[in-house]
Amino acid sequence: VFSVYLPLINVPHESPVPAAKSLTTLSGHILYVDDEALITSMTKKVLERLGFTVTALTNADRALEIFRERPGEFDLVITDLLMPNITGLQLAESMQRIRPDMPIILTTGNNQDITTEALQQARIRELILKPFNRHTLEQAIRRVLNGVVGMEH
Repeated sequence: VFSVYLPLINVPHESPVPAAKSLTTLSGHILYVDDEALITSMTKKVLERLGFTVTALTNADRALEIFRERPGEFDLVITDLLMPNITGLQLAESMQRIRPDMPIILTTGNNQDITTEALQQARIRELILKPFNRHTLEQAIRRVLNGVVGMEH
């Protein structure tokens, strides 16, 4: 037989404060592309928690193939810049030829080689620098889906 004695502490009961919620719920289907599997997996989970359906891929060629097959299925594309075979800018330009109104967010760990002209040519709506957090990602998505163009600095 064991007896455990714990001290009694009087703590006034406080009702839990609900977490701040966004003004509007997010929804839609996002095509997320990043060649790093861990980043892809983690970001997919974050996007799903925000309310999105997510098709997450680590292969840009496959992402373009799926987009060609079903361009109307996606509400937003988020792609990394540096990937094997196709860069995020090339992927964005190819997708824009298929569906010119497709909103695209570009992510990168290094923006030194990206010019404003290249972003405009690929019609990138937002540039997010890695590493990014949930709040940064959510705000960029909200701006893009609301039609506001901006770049994180």
